[in-house]
Amino acid sequence: MSYSSTRILFWLLFIVFCVTTARAQTRDLLDKTISRLEAKEGLQVDFRMTLEDVTTDCKYYAEGRRFYYDSEEVKAWYDGTDLWVYIRQSGEVNLSTPHKEDLLEINPLLNLESVRKNAFSITKKKEGKNTRITAVPRKKGKDRYDGPLARLEALIAPDGLPISLLLEENGLMEPILIDVTRFEEGEFKELKDKSFFRYTPDKVKGAKLIDLR
Repeated sequence: MSYSSTRILFWLLFIVFCVTTARAQTRDLLDKTISRLEAKEGLQVDFRMTLEDVTTDCKYYAEGRRFYYDSEEVKAWYDGTDLWVYIRQSGEVNLSTPHKEDLLEINPLLNLESVRKNAFSITKKKEGKNTRITAVPRKKGKDRYDGPLARLEALIAPDGLPISLLLEENGLMEPILIDVTRFEEGEFKELKDKSFFRYTPDKVKGAKLIDLR
């Protein structure tokens, strides 16, 4: 699968924000949404991603700005300062200290201001008890969106959590389908260990570390 898994992290959590934003009527509620996605206590998300008839099971863990992403082909650790990305195909772990711009594809929290400024046109349609959200980026004006997303759809449960997502991105011939199987917030014991968000050789045996800092 050639698609960048770090972008999947962005779109997965970004749609949760978009959904609640579409429901929000006041700035206070929007601020509560931002606080929720900051994962101050902890966040665990399991999802199944399909692209070009290939389906992959993925897991995402976060606490504050730190996160760990786990799939069959890619693993990523971010401790708030350094980022380690393991790609199974190459057998390498790339270590970098990303700038804010580099994290835009990984952490949606850095993009909230553009959404707050109406960079996306969001519409809603009821489907039974659930709601289908469609987000299309604005291409004109001072708040235009210049990123890769072309269109996003999500089927959302009454409590605001995503059931399924469809993502269209410029440069991809096929849409990405995501089915969320678990979305849980709270304090998780494993996330309290700071090493959980850092790569160590025992986590991927035999991988070659490439220091790009």
